[in-house]
Amino acid sequence: MQQSTKKNYKSKIIKITAATAITLSSLASLPYNLMTTEAMMASAAELTKSVDVATFAQFKTALEDATVTDIQLKNSLTLTASITTTKGAIKNIHGNGNLIDLKGYKVLLADGASGLVENATITSASGNNYSLFYSENTSTKLVYRDINQSGGYLPRMAGELRLEGNITHSTTGGNNSFEGRNLTIASGANVQFTNPTSGAYSSIDMNATYGPSTLLIEKGGYLNIDTAATTWSGIWLYQGSNMIVDGTLDLKTKLHGINVQKGAESATITVSGEMNIDSQDKAILGDISKLEFLEGSKSKISSASTTWPLTIGTMILRDNSDVEIEATSTAGSHSAVTLSQKQNTQGFTAEPKANFSITTNNGKTAIDG
Repeated sequence: MQQSTKKNYKSKIIKITAATAITLSSLASLPYNLMTTEAMMASAAELTKSVDVATFAQFKTALEDATVTDIQLKNSLTLTASITTTKGAIKNIHGNGNLIDLKGYKVLLADGASGLVENATITSASGNNYSLFYSENTSTKLVYRDINQSGGYLPRMAGELRLEGNITHSTTGGNNSFEGRNLTIASGANVQFTNPTSGAYSSIDMNATYGPSTLLIEKGGYLNIDTAATTWSGIWLYQGSNMIVDGTLDLKTKLHGINVQKGAESATITVSGEMNIDSQDKAILGDISKLEFLEGSKSKISSASTTWPLTIGTMILRDNSDVEIEATSTAGSHSAVTLSQKQNTQGFTAEPKANFSITTNNGKTAIDG
């Protein structure tokens, strides 16, 4: 019998992840005979450098070293000075369950840099509004994952802060939980912001300094805010702000729930998931803003205010949205919903299949304007 001359060929499959990606241009520079699995993996390894740190001095050195991308904490540590990373750096801090005490110091994520902080407990002095990390540059990006923080602020970011996993932030006095441009609550995240003191600032302040901002709760993400502040709202929006609730928001406040800066151009609040507001004062104060409940969304909004429980420029309820709004006070002279009728506003629209109730308890009409 004649033997087969066929040969079996096995190919090597090379998996390249985001952490070890190699650009095509870098491969093109390699001689053909060196473009093997081993050469490619060696080149990729050069892009990642991980170090173990156990002291503040080692921590500072690693953050200032442009070649270090990953920092593994082996002990809890306390900052004794502020730190600045190099421009364009990648800094991933793996806390391994340890404590990072910032005291009153800060760590700057330099222009074009990105980072990750995960699996750590962080404490900070009250009034420290910079934290680990912070940035004044809109190109920076930071992920916080599985972080328990108390005191001070979460990172103040001119770029984007993304919260993943389980995040808790409790603070007292004149502190925000977040102040910055873009904040994302990731799918699957469970985020808890609490401030039990009357002198607290807004839990979320979408700072107008950096331009139009976006607060996004992704589908499957959960954000719970419980604040006793009596001079600041739970969420503060500004000119051009976009608030998108694709997941779930529970907001409980002593003062206003959501406040759009007075005199600002319109902000937009869009709900496709679930938004619940329980406010002892005005639930939403946004006289030239737009509030839209999309198909399949569910919301319950309650206000105990005696003056303008909910003020908005445009309110739209799409088919199959489920919305309940109640002004609980028996006093006062205003309706549950006041339509501002100011510049470019569109008033109240409910599509035929929208399911909604708007209730007052002071004898006034449900909607005014």
